[in-house]
Amino acid sequence: MAACLIAITVPLTRFSYHKPLSLIVRPRILSLKDEAQVAQIQLGRMDSADVTAQEVSSVRDIRAFRPGDALKWVHFKLSARRRTMLVREFEGSARPRTLLVLDMSMHGREGVNALEVEDAMLEAATALTNSLLEDRIPMRLVAFGAQRFEAVGSEPRDFGPMYAYYTLARFNGQYPLTDVLTLETQDKGMHVLVVTSQLDAKLSGLMLAIREAGNDISAVVVATAQERVYAVNRSAEELVRRGVRCLVFSPNEAIDGAQGRSA
Repeated sequence: MAACLIAITVPLTRFSYHKPLSLIVRPRILSLKDEAQVAQIQLGRMDSADVTAQEVSSVRDIRAFRPGDALKWVHFKLSARRRTMLVREFEGSARPRTLLVLDMSMHGREGVNALEVEDAMLEAATALTNSLLEDRIPMRLVAFGAQRFEAVGSEPRDFGPMYAYYTLARFNGQYPLTDVLTLETQDKGMHVLVVTSQLDAKLSGLMLAIREAGNDISAVVVATAQERVYAVNRSAEELVRRGVRCLVFSPNEAIDGAQGRSA
């Protein structure tokens, strides 16, 4: 959100009018349909032997078929009787196995540099969220700003609350990303997507530990050209070498056109 001041002055008079105005700038919704980009960050896709959150939940209701529904959810006997395609709808009590963590901690940058980095991170998180929900992959979003935010979704209509959070998000979190990941990755068999601008040795070590504990983890890192030269590139290369996918791009790029690194 940005604030500005509207000033209106009528020539040749003493009349003037001033009013503060708040502008809400929404992140662009970029598409991640390129297979190379999807492979770099994996986007929570599981092997066919795995199960999704819906499949381990009990049936809640029967509803009309919608585009994108899996054929294995179709209730064929009832569909034949009613002469319309009907599918099983499952309880949402089981936690999605794909976790998207947005690093909202204070990063120390200032001015235009800070705004560019934050905008790039929010666009990346928006693109990832949109891609997951468009593909109907059950996901959980967690971010620690001034307060903890959590949202769960499994289809395109769940995008709204997450997008609203990205629109008003402020990077003022008091908890470092390492603390957030330690708290949120207690389960095994998860696919963790991390969006950050602070890839250092401590975070790299934790991501490797999360992988070794039985989880899949990918990192999307926004870094300036100078940061990439001095530290980020080396950390990303080491993570890739040890099986953690990384996509690194600069604030003046966009995630849908970034040239990153993949395992």
